[in-house]
Amino acid sequence: MSGKMLIPFAIRDADQKVVSVEEVESGLRCQCHCPSCKGILIARKGEQKTHHFSHHKSSESECAYAFETSVRLMLLDKLNMVVSLNTPAMRLTQGKHNRPVTAQKNVMVNYVPSSGVTAGPTALYQVGKDTKYQLGIYLPPAGTSVKASPSWLQDYSRNHGCTGVLSVDYGAFSELMFKDEKPGSLDPTFRT
Repeated sequence: MSGKMLIPFAIRDADQKVVSVEEVESGLRCQCHCPSCKGILIARKGEQKTHHFSHHKSSESECAYAFETSVRLMLLDKLNMVVSLNTPAMRLTQGKHNRPVTAQKNVMVNYVPSSGVTAGPTALYQVGKDTKYQLGIYLPPAGTSVKASPSWLQDYSRNHGCTGVLSVDYGAFSELMFKDEKPGSLDPTFRT
């Protein structure tokens, strides 16, 4: 998903933290840079458009992956705080038959600290109190097609039969973050 999208998160120069536009001063006073190209960002907090960051004219070039990179970094920063995951409904297609396998659910999870495995999901969560079942979250690098399976997935699935892996589609975040009306339960980090 390249292209020009509003940038919801930036890196604050003072402490190198991922911040939303609501956490900083307007304009260049935000003192932030792009997490993708490292260019200077401006905090746009007008009354007509949705609050967002944009590249300052002194930034060298158009940055194709600022949106995806900023969302990915924000999510990486919060992975250990996740207590529930919304799993999508699944359908199984066999020939002409398409039948539901599972409904969409909100699943309570416990974060499992990394074991140092590099070829696998970005984060793992134990499902409920049962240590046998886990859900993995995969945060693809910016610019990666959401339809393409990561190269490690087939081997990982074979070796971890009781672990499901959910891949994040960053484009879905733009619909949430830049809506005029946001769900009341939405984390303030998503409020822009």
